Amino acid sequence: LCKVKFYYLNDFALLTQALPQVRPTVFFSVPRFYEKLWEQLESNPLGQKYLAMKDGLLRKLTARVLRRAVLKKAGLDCCSMLIVGSAPMSEELLHKYRKLGIEIHNAYGQTEAPLITINRLGNNVIPSIGTALPDTEISIAADGELIVKGPQVAQGYYRLDSETFRDNALYTGDLGEKDAEGHIFLQGRKKDMLITSYGKNINCSKVEQRLTDISGISQAVLVGEKRPYCAALLWADGDTHHIQTEIDRMNATLSHPEQ
Repeated sequence: LCKVKFYYLNDFALLTQALPQVRPTVFFSVPRFYEKLWEQLESNPLGQKYLAMKDGLLRKLTARVLRRAVLKKAGLDCCSMLIVGSAPMSEELLHKYRKLGIEIHNAYGQTEAPLITINRLGNNVIPSIGTALPDTEISIAADGELIVKGPQVAQGYYRLDSETFRDNALYTGDLGEKDAEGHIFLQGRKKDMLITSYGKNINCSKVEQRLTDISGISQAVLVGEKRPYCAALLWADGDTHHIQTEIDRMNATLSHPEQ
């Protein structure tokens, strides 16, 4: 056991002002915070210089200086662990931070079980959501749904019967896979699956996440239910001339029905 000081901020807009005052040793936030932090890096002259460099010794030295500057300005220079959760974070952005020397650890939970898995220090496997907490059991149903048992799982909803809770377990509604070391990899939500007219199951979240990883695309919605192919509605910011090229590159990594 150890003593812990919690700092709770009601207004997310004030976070950048509060962090340098608090200088936390462990920090947890939603993906948007880390996205905004990277946007600031991209607008910084040193950051722009670093991003334009080729891999090599000079880029590594620049990364070291830039990393210290970014963390100090953000008020995270005393942090031993940075954690992200509450929503999926871009795999590409996680790797960009790692290349800079900053490890951001995915964690996973739900309202019905606040924390289920987390990536540990020294064992941060991207893009997994980590391994189960102590005394927590995660099994995977035949259809891929994650089923959780543990002391953090709620007993049910107040005065409401639900199929979410069965046999003292939480049926999360999330689809996932587990590797040999116990790391969980989310595959999307059960309700986010669509079926094309060819009978192919498509994971909307997977494709939408890859679309929003493309620079300039802020939101994406996949459509294709009972249709012979998939299409997407995209919300684009600024210059869009490169987007089709990036979509073609993305499609090359997907199965034919997902393209």
